[in-house]
Amino acid sequence: MANDRGNPAQAVEMLERGLRLFSTLSDKRGIAHSRMMLGLVCFFRGDVSAARPHVETSLAISREIRDRLGTAWSLYLISMLLALEGHAERASSPIEESISILETLGDRRNLAYATQIRGLAALAIGDTHSADRAEKESMVVFQELGDGYGLCCGMSFLTAVMLAEKKEESALHLAGAVASYRERTGVAFPALVKSYLERVEGIRRDLGNAADQAFTEGYAMDLDQAVAYALQIE
Repeated sequence: MANDRGNPAQAVEMLERGLRLFSTLSDKRGIAHSRMMLGLVCFFRGDVSAARPHVETSLAISREIRDRLGTAWSLYLISMLLALEGHAERASSPIEESISILETLGDRRNLAYATQIRGLAALAIGDTHSADRAEKESMVVFQELGDGYGLCCGMSFLTAVMLAEKKEESALHLAGAVASYRERTGVAFPALVKSYLERVEGIRRDLGNAADQAFTEGYAMDLDQAVAYALQIE
């Protein structure tokens, strides 16, 4: 919660305290989960290199104790880190294993997040068609679950797909909708999401009045309207 409210330093302090306590108790599941969450907070801050050892340790312990959900979490974070580090060709195997586990567990929320990362991995190798399909697929699930945060992450990632496909107007609509949600809720997004939104802001400055209009139209949408808009983009 501290991390989601924009206080990653407090989040790290609490997670490290929890990790020390779990280590004292020799609680491997707790250690693995704490490590995974520390990796996630590092990712939120944009520190990919710091995130990796936490996530790799979490994965090793989760496999050792046969914690399938913990394994799936760590796998999809590792896939995302690989894609961001420029190793997209290596990101496919862990994300597909994660998705397979989550499908078996019936965990729709985490499956939707893993599907988003499948989209990011596809985008990293230039496969915009697969990336578009994956992000929209995740958004359908998040809408059914009433998860506005997941929806906004999906729309942010979809803006990157739109820019890659030279669909600047669509990217601006989606960025406007995400900006509106962020201002209404005060939720903190990961550095990766913010970087995509900043790219759209750069396009907005370059294109002038027409871009402002598209962004404003997106800003006026509620989430259901924004999802309907996103899903009809071809």
